[in-house]
Amino acid sequence: MSEFKYYLMRRLATWIPTLIGVILITFIVSHVVPAMPAKNAFFHKVNPQVLEVLKKEFYLDKPPWEQFFLYTRDLLTGHWGTSMMTNRPVIRDLETYYPVTIQLAILGEILIIVQGIVLGVIAAAKQNTIIDQTIRVIAIIGYSMPYFLLAIVLQYIFFYYTNLLPGFGLGKEPKCHVTGLYLLDSLMCGDFSSFTDNLKHFILPAWTLSIPGMAVIARLMRGSLLDTLGSDFIDFCMMKGLPERIIVWKHAMKNALIPIVTVAALQFGGLLGGAVITETIFALPGVGRYSLQCTYALDFPSIMGVTFLMGLTFLIMNLIADLLYAFLDPRVRL
Repeated sequence: MSEFKYYLMRRLATWIPTLIGVILITFIVSHVVPAMPAKNAFFHKVNPQVLEVLKKEFYLDKPPWEQFFLYTRDLLTGHWGTSMMTNRPVIRDLETYYPVTIQLAILGEILIIVQGIVLGVIAAAKQNTIIDQTIRVIAIIGYSMPYFLLAIVLQYIFFYYTNLLPGFGLGKEPKCHVTGLYLLDSLMCGDFSSFTDNLKHFILPAWTLSIPGMAVIARLMRGSLLDTLGSDFIDFCMMKGLPERIIVWKHAMKNALIPIVTVAALQFGGLLGGAVITETIFALPGVGRYSLQCTYALDFPSIMGVTFLMGLTFLIMNLIADLLYAFLDPRVRL
């Protein structure tokens, strides 16, 4: 078996206990909130007989250890409960809202990586010049601004003032529905007008999410690239007479990207958290906005479903990051 397969098996061996930990934390958090789902479903008008039925439905009549076992079983078998707010299975609600959030997060992550790497490389190549100082100031300002302020500023400039981009909602539905992802589905069925329209609607919210992360990646890329450019193998490349762009983009970049992969994977979780504010401001029907409405209604099954889904997404992104380590640096496989 190859080194990469051994490495993958080791990562999966640590991924499964982490997943169990996510389930445990989700279960504990749902039980320390000072409100009972069964009572909250009917507020102050509680019928004792109905209350007993709801207690059995939520397993509240059983000891905590048995509740956890039943909760884990239901999660793994796709029975995530029924939303008190929509009266639909939670997993059906998430199938409706999750595609919007994951598209937004992926686009935001792409913008983070592209903008951050380009600005970081330029800053490192122009070290201690006015260009370097300008990029560092932009990074500090971008990192300091909260999501809601960025959203309002971008909305005002590109929607209210110039009307260049849409400011609210989604674009046209694609002609076919395969994955639930409007951008992907529109490409799969050749509906380019729907793809263009939805991409325009996603630009402002994705850009809002990307700016703080872009600032971090730009600063980190600058420092990592400068450290790599000071290495012995870079001196050897210079002695061979290779052009600067070849040295930077082909030889130095691969080594400098390793810490970027780590931070980018961690930032994906931040994008999912920032989606709560961003989706609300831009009126996007995603999991972030859905979770906010569920929190107001104390809809426990939905809150637990959203929490588990976000945790699972974060774990998958970290597993992908671990695999990218092995690709960028073969020493990691050992």
